[in-house]
Parts: sequence; structure tokens; C-alpha cells
Amino acid sequence: MKKYLDFNFRYFATIMCLLFSVSAFSARWATIVSKKAVIYSDLQMSSEIGFIFKGTKIRVGEVRRNKGRLLPVVVKGKVAYVKVEDIESNNKLNALQSVTERMKMKETAIDSIARIAFMGASHSSNFVDTNAEDTEDNNALFIGGGLRGYYRNLKDPKEYRTSVNFYTASKAIRDVDVVYTYADISIDYMKSFIQTDFFDLSLVIGGIFVPYFEYEARTLFTISGYGGGAQVGADMRFSLGDKWSLHLDGAYQYIYLTGFELPENDIASVEESVQMAGIKAGISFSYLF
Repeated sequence: MKKYLDFNFRYFATIMCLLFSVSAFSARWATIVSKKAVIYSDLQMSSEIGFIFKGTKIRVGEVRRNKGRLLPVVVKGKVAYVKVEDIESNNKLNALQSVTERMKMKETAIDSIARIAFMGASHSSNFVDTNAEDTEDNNALFIGGGLRGYYRNLKDPKEYRTSVNFYTASKAIRDVDVVYTYADISIDYMKSFIQTDFFDLSLVIGGIFVPYFEYEARTLFTISGYGGGAQVGADMRFSLGDKWSLHLDGAYQYIYLTGFELPENDIASVEESVQMAGIKAGISFSYLF
């Protein structure tokens, strides 16, 4: 009798320890409802490896075996089986487990994305000066680039982008080399029209601030000013993988420049302000972080 008790106690203790660390294949909690549930090592129920007392909570697999009579459990790293009639599913524990899993998912969920981009751009702009009598040679091709940031709120969804750029253009006016140089900061709101995992198309509208604009007629004079304006256009993003994307964008921009004090000359008649408008096109590579 003593040997029998020792034998069963040893297997009972082993099973109790292992069942609380049951592997992730088990999908639901259950409670032993029979006085003593036998644990079998095979589907034919030919080999008993121990038993579990009534009231013990265990985790069992979802798929029934042996014509629906058995459910799998893990014992000592191996699959064992318990009779379906010996257990009862614990819905409260399952619900608690589901709530816990949802809370963990909520904590780790991403609610926004941000990208940083390196960009190059060019634009052809016309200079409009109401004080000028001669409108010849009033356009220039600017080339430059800079840094751009994208931010999207996945809950709204809303997306913004901001850019810091540097542009320069040069041309000859009446045999004098003229160089235009300026820096701008733009903040844009983006409205998505097409959004997939591989391609996005968004309308872009925003403001432009020009803290510094320089107009240099070499050997004659150099003047500087400042200004601001607006732009409207589109931004197309093509996914190049999990992190990198290619962006193609275009816009019509208008900038009002002021603060100039131009001396008397034969090159230009700008006195105090000038307007600059034209089409801008850019290409950039962004990194998701």
C-alpha cells in the first residue's frame, strides 16, 4: 500500500508542477470536475501516467482527439491527454486572459509614424516687380535640397510634413552674372487620397517662410531680404521595404519677398519688394523610425 501511494504521489507531484508551465499550444483554461482525472500518455488510453484532483485549473488544447473524448495537455515536454468529461471550461479565466492580452496589445500598439527624408528639388520661378519697366529675363531655375520630416497620426488620421531647404540659381543679365540664394522653411498639411502598403498619394497645402534671400550681381552689389508664401501640390510615396520609401512631389508655390534696398543700377529696378512664383518638383528618400 505504501509503495502504491509513493508511486502515485510522485507522478501526481510531477504532473502538478508541469501543468502550470504548460506550453503555448494550449488555448484555453479548464477545471478538473471529476474526483480524480486520469492523465494518459496515448490516444488509445492504454497507459496512465498519473492523475489530477478535482478543482485543479489546467490549460488544454483546442482540438479534441479520439472521437472527441480527449483533449491534449503537455507533461514533461510531451503531449499527454485528459478526458473531456473530466474537465469543464472556465470562461471567466478565458475572459480574464483575453483582457490581459488586449491590454498588452494596446500598450505596444503604434498610434503614429514618423519619417526623416533627404531631398533634392528644383523649381522654375518668375520674378514679378511692378516697379520694373522691362520684364525681360525675369525667370530663374533654382536647384537645391535639404531635410524633410513626416509625421502621421494613425488614429485621426492626419499627416504633416516640414522641410528645411537651401536653393540657388544663377544667370546672366545684360552680361552681368547674377546669383540668387535663399533658404526656406515649410510646414504642410497632407490629406491622403490613396493609401496602401506600397503606395500613398496625398494632397499637400502649406506655408513657406523665407528667413533669408540674397540677390548678388557680381562686381556690382549684393542685397538681401526675407519673405513668405504658400504652396499647394501632391506627394507620392513608394515603399522600398520596411523602413525606406521613395517620395516624388510637385507643387505650385508663391513667395513674396521684401526688405530689399537696391542701389541705382542698369541691371534691375527692384526697389523694396518682389514676388516669385512657379512650379517646384522634388525627389526624396525617407527612413521610418
